[in-house]
Amino acid sequence: MYSFKSLLLLFTLLFALNACKKDRLEGEHALILGTWHSTTTTLGCGIVVGIPTNPNLKLELMEKGRYKLYHDNKKIESGRTQIINGFVTFKSIKSESKLNDKVLRYFNADTLGIDLNDCEDDFAFRFIR
Repeated sequence: MYSFKSLLLLFTLLFALNACKKDRLEGEHALILGTWHSTTTTLGCGIVVGIPTNPNLKLELMEKGRYKLYHDNKKIESGRTQIINGFVTFKSIKSESKLNDKVLRYFNADTLGIDLNDCEDDFAFRFIR
């Protein structure tokens, strides 16, 4: 039969796999699934620029709560999304990243607004489909 050590290892493994926080993007959050490209945002305090403040970014949001961020088609970041206090929050594998702990503040079928800029009059990141 099975030894005590084998059973203990099996239960430890099952517990570890189930303990990880995994938030699938479901319901209204399923609208954000797909590929997004950065667009013009306000620099701060009402000053609008004609080019993106975060240029050439591509954000891929996947159903199982994963995301990837690219700059000029080179992956620069990846991580998970978590639902915290009803908001989609980005959790990067690296603590030094563009989206780590940033919150999705606004979304619809074709626009995402992530976090607010320093003056809180526009989003720090804006993406369109």
